[in-house]
Amino acid sequence: MGIRFPDQTIHIRSFSKSYGPDLRMAVLSASEDLVEQVQSYRPFSAGWTSRILQAAVAWLHCDAETQALVAKAGEIYQTRRNGPAAELRGRGIEVVDGGGLCLFMPVQSETFALITLAAHGISAVPVRAFPLRLRAISASERGA
Repeated sequence: MGIRFPDQTIHIRSFSKSYGPDLRMAVLSASEDLVEQVQSYRPFSAGWTSRILQAAVAWLHCDAETQALVAKAGEIYQTRRNGPAAELRGRGIEVVDGGGLCLFMPVQSETFALITLAAHGISAVPVRAFPLRLRAISASERGA
């Protein structure tokens, strides 16, 4: 999208998944005009990030040992996600492998599925809780 619409595209990379959920920090890249617009609104928002935390994230991002740990965690998450996906496919349920933390699967009744899973101690989140892009991917996986 950025190549085709550079003046309308912002790429945001969050560090909260890789370095911890309490670290609500991200890197933004976009055209110079878009970055300036974002920076002009930033002082008026509730979000403020200390320079110490920014420096800590920059250090973690450049540290080879940290990056190796993050990569290993990513492999573990992928295995934990793709293992159940393979089991579901083996039972005739259409799901795809992926690199994210979530597993989308088709259900006839989302409410029934959520209640049943919760009764068995399994956490699940309704698809409406995810961004529109992920809902669209989920729908395309279902053939909807």
